[in-house]
Amino acid sequence: MSCHFCGYSREIVRKRHVTGPDVMLSFGKVLSEFQEKTGKDVVVSWLGGEPLLWKELPAISHTYRQDFKIKLGLTTNGTLLSQENIRRDLIDDYSLVTISIDGFAEFHDLHRGEKGLFEKIKTCAGVDQGN
Repeated sequence: MSCHFCGYSREIVRKRHVTGPDVMLSFGKVLSEFQEKTGKDVVVSWLGGEPLLWKELPAISHTYRQDFKIKLGLTTNGTLLSQENIRRDLIDDYSLVTISIDGFAEFHDLHRGEKGLFEKIKTCAGVDQGN
């Protein structure tokens, strides 16, 4: 999308870098050890661009929650919530899911650079189906 407030906006032309799963799992292990030593809960929240597009995210998130006992949050633009496997993963592994909305339909669509997006999100999130 072309959200003016996001560093991953398609309007910003720059080289993108994605950290590999091995680095993220090593980081999770460090966080888990910190949590164990200090007795303080660690919460990791995925955001920036659309994290649900990262194909490795479900496996990494499951490992963070199951093996590392780390609580997870996620901020999504909501466009992929119509996919049953994504909804199932979110329910299984996340303590908090935030759908990023800028305002009502016209305002939201303008700021995201995509006409009809607000209505699409409502449909994907099951708002119109009573889910």
